[in-house]
Amino acid sequence: MSDYSEVDTIALTLIQATALLLPVVFLSFRFYLDDAKGEVPAKEIERSAKRLVVMIFLLTATGFLSTVAILDFSLKPTIAFFAVFCLAAFFLVYGWFFYKIIT
Repeated sequence: MSDYSEVDTIALTLIQATALLLPVVFLSFRFYLDDAKGEVPAKEIERSAKRLVVMIFLLTATGFLSTVAILDFSLKPTIAFFAVFCLAAFFLVYGWFFYKIIT
């Protein structure tokens, strides 16, 4: 079996990033709700809640795939790639969330 120590390092870093980003997402949404009381239509808050669900799903997928990527099997680099891809998609949705708040 090949030496995938670099992939292990990436997977462990992704797990740490996921664990640190989850509270940030929840706090961002809570602060958004506190600031939006009475000013933002209910439909926009509902859309923001849907984006929150997508962000949580992407972080969950990143954490799960990173955990699987630590295991010793041949598809390890592929699983780690998809974990990185999910984290990149999370950052796109997170940026979209703030863009919609600002505009």
